[in-house]
Amino acid sequence: MKNITIAGIVALFLASMALAHGGVKNHAVMVRMDTMKISKDAFKALVGMARGEVAYNAPAAAAHRDMLIEHLGQVPDLFRDREDDPKSEALSVIWDNWADFEGKAITAQRSAEEMDATSLDGVKAGVAAISITCLDCHQTYRLKKK
Repeated sequence: MKNITIAGIVALFLASMALAHGGVKNHAVMVRMDTMKISKDAFKALVGMARGEVAYNAPAAAAHRDMLIEHLGQVPDLFRDREDDPKSEALSVIWDNWADFEGKAITAQRSAEEMDATSLDGVKAGVAAISITCLDCHQTYRLKKK
């Protein structure tokens, strides 16, 4: 039963990603967007626990943390080449300030690695640390949402 539930969740997730990124023609940009979406979803699950909106669950917290570590670790390689698409939210200043952008990505991944998912307090501290870096990066390197 658990495998069926997980398979259903994965299918819904993949379908929603396809709809969210409709019209993206550049495959490299699509992969970047999908990776950032996975990171966002894992982070949102941790935020929900930190805020008490979702019951704290150590194995789930660890799984979301591991997902963040994996996908945030891919960010420098996914952005290394200057790729663009009209649907992309990445600003060209990324490549003008590559060392800063890469440093922020590495810091975000390290913050995820340092998160103690075995306790609610650890998740709260980790969410706070990751939030600071992600917000800083998004304010500098992502198109402002309307």
